[in-house]
Amino acid sequence: MKHTIRTSIEAKRPGERNPIMTALFIFLTCYSSYAIGQSDTLKHGLTPVYGKPMSPELGLPGMDGKQYRLIDYRGKVVIVNFWATWCPPCIEEMPTLQKIWEQLHIENFEVLAVNVGEDEQTIKRFVDRFKPKLEFPILLTPDPSIMDTWRIRAMPTSYIIDKAGRWIYGETGPRDFSHEHIISRVKKLMVATMDEVRL
Repeated sequence: MKHTIRTSIEAKRPGERNPIMTALFIFLTCYSSYAIGQSDTLKHGLTPVYGKPMSPELGLPGMDGKQYRLIDYRGKVVIVNFWATWCPPCIEEMPTLQKIWEQLHIENFEVLAVNVGEDEQTIKRFVDRFKPKLEFPILLTPDPSIMDTWRIRAMPTSYIIDKAGRWIYGETGPRDFSHEHIISRVKKLMVATMDEVRL
């Protein structure tokens, strides 16, 4: 089931969804979407987020033992990617996240890959044997409420956040983040001054 980005950022009414049912829905959506489109190449289109709202706060531990807060990345462009080891399209796009990270991370850019709902041992086994090696931060969250906070309806879900901390692009489903179309738009956000961003 596919939702528009405008719908995905609408305010949630208290008690609207059960986190367990939301997780189950995402699991089924991930597999059904992959089964239908697994022969397709990764997409490289980007969908602007309506109104460019400020992103929710994010403060999570990383696999490296460090604490990561999205607010600490003000002045940088950040891709926040929500994924799981059981999600085939998540795994399919992972190498492209590594490629864009390798190309741009020495500048004003970062990738934060948030694993949703899995234990650290499961994630570590996956990361340790994954090729190519994933060098960007892998964040951990056992709390399924993050799916509501970040309007996650399926995985992978990714947001491209500008220097001011606003949602600029939002995508549900795997993307080729190493494609020039995406890289050029990320670079455009990276070179914008803070004054330009605030306009």
